[in-house]
Parts: sequence; C-alpha cells; structure tokens
Amino acid sequence: MKQNSGFTLIELMVVLVITSILAGIAVPSYSLAVGRQTVKGAQQDLELLSLQLEKRYQRVLSYPTVNHDNTVSLQSLITKWIPTSSAEVFNFSSENALATGYTVNATGLSGLVEDCIISLSNDGIKTILNCDDLAPNGTWL
Repeated sequence: MKQNSGFTLIELMVVLVITSILAGIAVPSYSLAVGRQTVKGAQQDLELLSLQLEKRYQRVLSYPTVNHDNTVSLQSLITKWIPTSSAEVFNFSSENALATGYTVNATGLSGLVEDCIISLSNDGIKTILNCDDLAPNGTWL
C-alpha cells in the first residue's frame, strides 16, 4: 500500500491555530516596543533642544521670549538642532513666558503616540501626559 506524504486538513488547522495565537501575542508586544522607542527618541530630541537653549542662555544671558508652536519655527530659532523624530510623528514646540525660563514639548501626531505630550522645562521637570499605554505612571522612560 502506498503511503501519502502530505499533510492532513487537521494538521494544517492545528498549525494555523498555533500561528494565530503566537501572532496575537507578538504583534501587540512589538507595537508597544516600537511606541516606547518612538517616545524615547522624542525625549532625546527634547534634551538636545534644551541643551541648545542652555547654550544660547550662556551666550546672551536670556532664553527666547517668543513661543514657537511647531518644529519648523523652533529650527529657525535653533539652527543647530535637528530632531531625529520624524515630523509625521511629533510636533515640537516651546513655551517661553519669561526670558528666565522655558518649557519644550513634543506632541504626538499619529499612531500609538497620538495626543501624547512629552515636556521638559529649564529646571529639569520632565513629564508625559496622555501616554498611558507607553508610560503608565507619567514619567520619562
């Protein structure tokens, strides 16, 4: 009698079920890891921007007093700062109410970081708002 060397329908269904279960576990974990890395990149960009503002303070003894509401506007002020985060993911802005202080922000525009607000002030206060999935306790990663 000749033996069949193919797979049965039951075997194929078992493989599909196992693959589906593994994908159901792996995809959300991967998405969270990518989201956290995106937040870390924005945090690094804010720290680099803060360093550039501190360098400016050392030269002229004041911070900029104009608020900048987008990344392009900030780059025109601080020409040596180039964010690594893509413009489609975060919008960078600054709040400079006084020449003696500032707060720089990164606001998420899409994906897992949408509406996420990451902030850094001149006195070192770091916050994250609206990022419960990526930073549950509201502190920097």
